[in-house]
Amino acid sequence: MSTLSPMQLKDFVVQLLHVEANPEFHPHRGSPTKDDLSVNFEMKQRKDGAQFRIDLDVRLNDSEARYKKCAYRIHIRIYGLFEFDRNTPKEDVDKLLGPNGLAMAYSVARGIVAEATGTSLHGKIMLPTVNFIELLKRKAESAKGKRAAGKSRARDHGSKKEQTT
Repeated sequence: MSTLSPMQLKDFVVQLLHVEANPEFHPHRGSPTKDDLSVNFEMKQRKDGAQFRIDLDVRLNDSEARYKKCAYRIHIRIYGLFEFDRNTPKEDVDKLLGPNGLAMAYSVARGIVAEATGTSLHGKIMLPTVNFIELLKRKAESAKGKRAAGKSRARDHGSKKEQTT
């Protein structure tokens, strides 16, 4: 029995990397502030059905107000290409792709950011760990809410049409 996962990260591409060191930041002045992290993603299935692409967009201290209080402003956008063994059941693909694919892509982004900041003004920074299971739940709930709102608007629009005819 193989110990390899049926899902493999085949490649990744860095689309954007922006690291800005705050020259005004002094770590010993005032109370320490938490970095503000934003993680967005999109998952796409390729035409062959066995390959998937995860686009990952990570921003740290994106707002001007937060950046003024922290060592760095960082923005990295990458995508990972994942492939499944052709015999992998769809249920397994669904179960593995989200949390594992996002964790793998984010780990790549963390390494790139750590390397890019390693020789920067304030030294290496590791992006904080993210709970991707919770992030996937939130995104699913948000999409569900948007679909429901869209259906409601469509019904309202349809009943307004009926009233005007």
